[in-house]
Amino acid sequence: MEKYFIKDTPDSEARGPFTLEDLQSLGENGHITPESIAYTEEDDRWLEINKRDELMVAVFPEKKKLRIRPKDEIDTINKESEDDKEISVNDLLAAAEGKTKGSKKAQRVMELQEKGAYWGLTFTGSLLLGLSLVLLFPQLDVLLGFNAGDYITNPFIIMGLLGLGASAIILLQMPEVYPFARFFVSFAFGFLTLYLYSMGESGYILFAFLATGAIFSLTLIAHLYYVIAIASVGLFALVMLATNFLTS
Repeated sequence: MEKYFIKDTPDSEARGPFTLEDLQSLGENGHITPESIAYTEEDDRWLEINKRDELMVAVFPEKKKLRIRPKDEIDTINKESEDDKEISVNDLLAAAEGKTKGSKKAQRVMELQEKGAYWGLTFTGSLLLGLSLVLLFPQLDVLLGFNAGDYITNPFIIMGLLGLGASAIILLQMPEVYPFARFFVSFAFGFLTLYLYSMGESGYILFAFLATGAIFSLTLIAHLYYVIAIASVGLFALVMLATNFLTS
């Protein structure tokens, strides 16, 4: 029998496990709403009840007009099922504390997502910082000249300084800058592609794609294992790009 876990908001404690009948009872008594968030082990994700069509129809069916049914049509509700299992207070406490099999799995998923979000910010900011330094370091002489005219005519310096600013904000754990970061790395990839092609270094375009693509992906993914894998690829590609820029 399918088991469900419920949260009122994304940040609230999970409750459960519940059967479908339990959810119907909770819905009838107003303890959950269509906006409550449900988790099932089958699809392994949290989603609002009103976005699960079958569950929504089962828990919050459309109200029908009441009518008197003949006595012989009324089935008893006191039927026992082999699948029925009494939920004790200890079971409820164990689920709330994440000690049941289902709640442990759900809690583990949430922990990985929380850690992934934190390290995603850290790796995104670090890789963006590295990309900015790769763009700025070959222009160090121009940069130290402190001539604003030279700055605004040098695309490497303009992009490098913009990247430094964005990376500093992201490293302060501010994901609000993610949309700009995605736009920046998309533009940076196009710029690096044109530059490397014109310099006869077409082989390094792949590393430019991997470095900028890793930064872009990290702004969209919040699972710790994926974050670590993507950041590792991005770091390798960034090192290869830096080697090319420093030796050319």
